[in-house]
Amino acid sequence: MSSIIAIVIINYPLGVSSMLISTIEEFAERGYKVDIFIDQFEFNYSPIVFHNKNISIHLLFDSFYGNYKRSANSKLNNSKTSIRSRLFSSILLLKNLGFYYLSIPFKSSNWIKELLNIFFPDYANYIKQILKYKNNNYNYIIGVEPKGAYAAIMLASKTTKMVSYFNMELFQFSKSHSRDKYLREVLEKITIQHKLCNIVFPNENRRDIFSKINNFPKRKTNILPVAERLAKKTEPSDYLYKILNIDKTKKIVLYAGNIVEWAMCLEVIQSMVNWPLNYVLVFHTYVPEIRNDPYFQQLLKEAKDLPVYFSTNPLDISELSKLISSAFIGLLFYRPKDENFIEIAMSSNKLSSYLKCGVPILYNNNSSLNGLIQKKCGLPIDNFSEISTALETISKNYNYFKNNAYELYDAKFNFIYYFNIFYNNTPVKI
Repeated sequence: MSSIIAIVIINYPLGVSSMLISTIEEFAERGYKVDIFIDQFEFNYSPIVFHNKNISIHLLFDSFYGNYKRSANSKLNNSKTSIRSRLFSSILLLKNLGFYYLSIPFKSSNWIKELLNIFFPDYANYIKQILKYKNNNYNYIIGVEPKGAYAAIMLASKTTKMVSYFNMELFQFSKSHSRDKYLREVLEKITIQHKLCNIVFPNENRRDIFSKINNFPKRKTNILPVAERLAKKTEPSDYLYKILNIDKTKKIVLYAGNIVEWAMCLEVIQSMVNWPLNYVLVFHTYVPEIRNDPYFQQLLKEAKDLPVYFSTNPLDISELSKLISSAFIGLLFYRPKDENFIEIAMSSNKLSSYLKCGVPILYNNNSSLNGLIQKKCGLPIDNFSEISTALETISKNYNYFKNNAYELYDAKFNFIYYFNIFYNNTPVKI
């Protein structure tokens, strides 16, 4: 009988995460049965179809409150000033400080369960649904992000030998303001103190920061890159030219990812007044609903009468490669809000996708990106007015930057190489 692995994903988009997809597919290819537990909202938000019969998806359904909260755009959940938010934060802060100063390990207990029922009934409902599968006696469970990790700990049984917490983002205690962010911090603290916990990071820098902040031993960590499992070099295509009816004499500058303020999309559009006339700008996102967002509407207004195109249809990862390979240059800008953005380099789906397709990159002068790219497969930008010159510099030496992009991908994003190391540190062997 094949071993069964559980993967718990709550409030995280599976369909666009190459690291998670690659992990799931590799376990399945090695003969494991993989049960994926994911909330319905995230699955619909970023859908995916697995063709390996060893993979099963179990949807976690929202409560009425969860549906109401989603439709209200989580305004209450993200409020910094609501009475409910401050009450919840105060209760958890007292508990947190008490546990910390008394050196008593965080453990799942009635108080946390009651708080979840009161303040996060949708999340508590997910856990109740997951616990129906506790008798499956999974000997290895993966939890993605703090909410998935805590639920994974709850799912663990006497036969469970390890729970891996896949840490995709860095949550810093001092910068947690909303109830949801604070909850993630608390759940993370509970998870990492569990005796079965092992943590997987997308790169060494993030692991080092996390280990320092949380005093977590590096010997209990692993690295898996944000990369496709069996990625092959992708040659240039005409995908975007066809679907957006772009003149093939133009060169496409592409931004592929979340269209949000921290990606500095507005600043890019504003810089276009100085761009050479043979370039066009394309924004691609996997979220069709973004068209109703105020920031997106601001971009549309700013882009009026400029050669700017928007693609908002979700794509399978194989299709996404075709889309990206039709670009001449890719954009990788992150507002440096905290360490999560400063240490973004190898954690970015965009970066690995651009490199895999041999697309040179323009990026903001970020230390982690500079250290990785080193002006070999792209150029740093200190000011958006420099984009025009950078476009021409890359164009004149295009094959140099393109070939270096392929080489960097092979050197740093070889998923199978890292997976074999990770696999040898897990207790599951068929």
